[in-house]
Amino acid sequence: GPDVESLPKVTRPGSTIADAPVSNGWLIDHLGGQFQILSVGVDVPETLEIDGINVASLMFAPDTSEALAQRYLGEEGGAVYLVRPDQIVAARWSTYDESAIKAALNTATGRG
Repeated sequence: GPDVESLPKVTRPGSTIADAPVSNGWLIDHLGGQFQILSVGVDVPETLEIDGINVASLMFAPDTSEALAQRYLGEEGGAVYLVRPDQIVAARWSTYDESAIKAALNTATGRG
């Protein structure tokens, strides 16, 4: 889907997750081997089931760490990322949109 150009280039779709310190360790330590929604400053559901795929969420406040804000927010006040199981950014948005996440997940899994 369309990318949000005001979000940092380091975390654009296709890039590897940029690690950052978070309140209880490092971001990468919280990623599992599944699709996940990473949100910074945006409320998202704890989990979603999309066409039989469970998608867990990781939510952080924008002030969790300066590094997290720099790498994931850029000029935006909030951001939502769909992260693939191999820790690659599949898509990103500045707001939560379940239909956009579903479309991105379907594209990432070859269903759309």
